[in-house]
Amino acid sequence: MTRKYLLLFLLAGFVIVAPYRAYANKTVDAPYVDKGAAYVEWKGGYDVDNDDDVSGGWVQEFNAGYGVTDYWNVEVGGAVEHDGADKGNTDFTGVTIDNRFELTPPGEYFVDFGFSVAYGIATQDDAPDSIEGKLLFAKEVGGFSNLANIIIGREVGDNSYDKTLYGLALGSSYPINDKWSAGLEWYSDFGSFDDGWSDQSHQIGPALYGEITEGVGFETGVMLGISDAAPDTQIKAVIGFEF
Repeated sequence: MTRKYLLLFLLAGFVIVAPYRAYANKTVDAPYVDKGAAYVEWKGGYDVDNDDDVSGGWVQEFNAGYGVTDYWNVEVGGAVEHDGADKGNTDFTGVTIDNRFELTPPGEYFVDFGFSVAYGIATQDDAPDSIEGKLLFAKEVGGFSNLANIIIGREVGDNSYDKTLYGLALGSSYPINDKWSAGLEWYSDFGSFDDGWSDQSHQIGPALYGEITEGVGFETGVMLGISDAAPDTQIKAVIGFEF
């Protein structure tokens, strides 16, 4: 246990200097907490779009987390962002601390439920901080693993956008074998609901999940934009190591 705490401390010290960007990479979160499990995680996203100022943009996130109790997981993370092929700027954009809470034992009720709260501290000049909450749902139906996240976010501090922002993330997967699963994901960024469909970001696409080796998992997918405000295509990848 001492070794786990030491490794987590060192990893957290690394990622705390990296940045945070809300709604950056696409993942659908489960409500579960594994007490005593420490992990590190890399998330990457790459945009392909007809708009040259957007196409080629990418975000990489680095996270380290630990299951403190049976119901509470804490994660420290950050990201580095490149803002598009033509602009060519790569920036550290903030840091974040995320707390996830598992509120129902798996399988005991109609759905498994939890929530998370994250605070992002912006490191760019004149950029606001952010706070984001998620309601996390999970349900097994006919061999399918189904996840749903309802997302509520708000900028805070100087230069903040004075409206609450909303989002939705859905995922459903089915096992191919004992190590791999295939699925479909949906992501919606509604903004403040003031804008119409074409001004909101909506994406859908196939995803693949699996275990590379014991303790090392991955997911990848291709999200297709189905509204004008979404990138035409976003390629996502996640690699996590639990110890």
